[in-house]
Amino acid sequence: MARPGAPRAGILRGDPRGLVIGIAAAPERGRANAELIETVARIAGVARSAVELVAGAKARHKSLRIACGDPAGLAARLAAMASRT
Repeated sequence: MARPGAPRAGILRGDPRGLVIGIAAAPERGRANAELIETVARIAGVARSAVELVAGAKARHKSLRIACGDPAGLAARLAAMASRT
C-alpha cells in the first residue's frame, strides 16, 4: 500500500495485505507512483528499471513486480525490514 504525504520515505509497517510504503509526493500526475518505484528499488537494492507497477496505478493498493536474481532472499530481507518497523 502506498501512503502519499508520509513524513519519511520507506517501509512504514507490514500489513496482512503487504507492505505499507511511505512516500512524500502527492498523488498527482504519476509523481507518487514514480517516487514509490524509486523508493522500492532503493529498499530492494535493485535498479529502478527492475521495479514495475503492474496493478493499481490510481489506487492506494498497488502491485509491483521486482526483477532480481534472488527472489527468496529479497522476500526475506523485505519481511525482516517490515518486522523492524
